[in-house]
Amino acid sequence: GVDPRTPTIPGIDHPNVLSYIDILKNGVKAGKRVAVIGAGGIGFDVAEFLLHHNDDDEHDKKADEIDVDDFLADWGVDGTNESRGGLLMNSVKNSKNGETSRPKSLSGRQIVMLQRKKGKLGNGLGKTTGWIHRTTLAKSKSVKMLDAVTYDKIDEDGNLHIIRNKGDGPNEKREVVEVDNIIVCAGQVSKKDLEAEASSI
Repeated sequence: GVDPRTPTIPGIDHPNVLSYIDILKNGVKAGKRVAVIGAGGIGFDVAEFLLHHNDDDEHDKKADEIDVDDFLADWGVDGTNESRGGLLMNSVKNSKNGETSRPKSLSGRQIVMLQRKKGKLGNGLGKTTGWIHRTTLAKSKSVKMLDAVTYDKIDEDGNLHIIRNKGDGPNEKREVVEVDNIIVCAGQVSKKDLEAEASSI
């Protein structure tokens, strides 16, 4: 098996710092302002969960509880199949300002996703589904994505101090991400308990 990897960041033991296991398995509730450390598959899954999961709900929604009409409207699909190509172009674009419409049924959270690598977040996701994850988060207007991040520290208030483009001269910038919780999605490390027990026999 595996355990969540804990990155070496001063202040990582702050009570506001949670792992993806806390959120997805143990039912720990995150605040309305969240930073997600790590933008791989787990990071995107956690960001989507936080985006759509409302802690006021009595339970997590199952597939057959999702409103089909809301889903079709969010993706601009004509459920009646009357429009050309089955697409409702007017539902995708706001008629007044031309901006992409904001999906319904969001949790109200503001999420910041961060990765150390320079470049587009989610670039390593699967080719057939990665675009869906990226588009879902982008459409929400509730998710900010930051690349080329160096994690400086987590202060006594649980806020994340970062450096963008460290060592890149005028592009280097220090920022403080003020959040209620930091969710660590920085990969896994192998559990070797069984191996250690077996080798001692």
